[in-house]
Amino acid sequence: MFCRYALEHYDSNTTTWGVTMAVILVIEDDLASRELLEDALSDQGHKVVLAASGREGMPHVSRAELVILDIMLPGQSGLELARNIRAAYPALPILMASALSATHDKLAGFDTGADDYITKPYDLDELGARITALLRRAGLGEVVGCDGLIVRTRERSVTLAGEPLELTKLEYELLLTLARQPDAVFSREHLLRDVWGRTFGGTERVVDVAIASLRKKLRDDPQTPSFIHSVRGVGYLFRCRPQG
Repeated sequence: MFCRYALEHYDSNTTTWGVTMAVILVIEDDLASRELLEDALSDQGHKVVLAASGREGMPHVSRAELVILDIMLPGQSGLELARNIRAAYPALPILMASALSATHDKLAGFDTGADDYITKPYDLDELGARITALLRRAGLGEVVGCDGLIVRTRERSVTLAGEPLELTKLEYELLLTLARQPDAVFSREHLLRDVWGRTFGGTERVVDVAIASLRKKLRDDPQTPSFIHSVRGVGYLFRCRPQG
């Protein structure tokens, strides 16, 4: 996914439901940390560019869609580097990742124009969530997809095998809710709360009606579903069809 999203590198025939693919520049002097981030972010679908210093990293900033930046770098510090990046690229998301955990260190990071600050050692799932939030905030949205089905949240568009699908707002939100958590079982009550809203006064039957309509547009046979599966007595889950 790019707004400059590299959709030409996106394989919609995989069984992985990937999100927020972006070009991420990692400026980190510790080799082990760089390799860890490269593996983790690549697994999440991102294109990762690595640099061990500001001098190495600055030539790549112009094509990055997010920068992960350590503070303690050789030569130019991460704080100074962040100021220079922010001055040149005002809208580029900057995430500082540092072992410096004191409040004044975090405040110094934010004072440079950084958008977020995470302290080492960090949980990779939390890091991924923060990256996703920054990309969304920057207007890059998400691209999620598998087996020829692609949802682009920035454009609020859905295509199946390259063909645009005309979904209602409710159907779109229902599909996105299910697809963001593949193999997670959603009860009808859960879907009513998340999609229809807490103030909705209707019955759970509306969920079944909406699912039936969505399945029809996805050409998804409820007897042998490719995407939306029923869980008897509970609700529904999203799963990609097995690859041959």
